[in-house]
Amino acid sequence: MLKKRRTKIMCEKCAHVDHKGNTQSFLNGAFIGTVVGAILGVLYAPATGKETRKKLSENKEEYIEKSRQVLEETKELLETIKAETQPMVNKVKEVHHDAEPYLNELQTRVAPILKDVQEASEPLRDELMEKIEQLAEEVEDKVLKEKKSVRKKFFNSTNN
Repeated sequence: MLKKRRTKIMCEKCAHVDHKGNTQSFLNGAFIGTVVGAILGVLYAPATGKETRKKLSENKEEYIEKSRQVLEETKELLETIKAETQPMVNKVKEVHHDAEPYLNELQTRVAPILKDVQEASEPLRDELMEKIEQLAEEVEDKVLKEKKSVRKKFFNSTNN
């Protein structure tokens, strides 16, 4: 029952998510990461500040173009992934939709059986625990008797 509820909540949440927003956020992050990475790479290169600034100003357009190129490639890759995975997503949704009535029926049928099994198992569990306690007591008694026997033998043999 709890799993069913969680699944429905998750499905409802997923239904309202704007996946384009997630894609745009990813692309923005990739673009910014590329630009920052390029700048940091140049800044941390073993050169003086003056040389580094000169390189930055000379290669600024190249870095911007490379960033745009990476952004476009990322967009294309995401579109390809989306196009290739969409049939699988649709199939999963379809299977989930088709299976839901069967799962609900199964849960309705199994829940009373599980309750009956649990109720029937309680007396068996109690009986089993009682037998285990009896066996433990018997073993403890036998161990005590054996200890006494060993002590008696040991002390009798040392006195002789």
